[in-house]
Amino acid sequence: MMESNQPVGIFMEHTTKPFALHAVNDSLADLGNCVAHWRVTSSSTEVVAEDSQPVRIGPDSGQKIRDFTFPMKEGETYTVELDLWSADGKVLAHNVYVNPFQPQPRPKDYPDQMDDELGMRLWWAGEK
Repeated sequence: MMESNQPVGIFMEHTTKPFALHAVNDSLADLGNCVAHWRVTSSSTEVVAEDSQPVRIGPDSGQKIRDFTFPMKEGETYTVELDLWSADGKVLAHNVYVNPFQPQPRPKDYPDQMDDELGMRLWWAGEK
């Protein structure tokens, strides 16, 4: 909860596979030149992907960092660790996804649509 309520965040867009990395700055400070870092490990403790990329993050903004994919094996689960560093190496945001690609089962009588990232029920207006 504390992580998700910080003004600066780094997030992975995903469903049953990864799509992209995003940074969000809900503050009025210009964060300037930053570095996004990611590390993906499998349930067999293999490092599947690890790299960094520079990104410029202005005030009150959302920024797509990059498309994000890595090879996935049947039967493996993954942990994705994301960090956003300032130009001087200070950690601005940290996020960890543990087994994000396998949706959790829904409790009985919960809506069909649930956002696993936010842990919120999604209600739709009108017909699906």
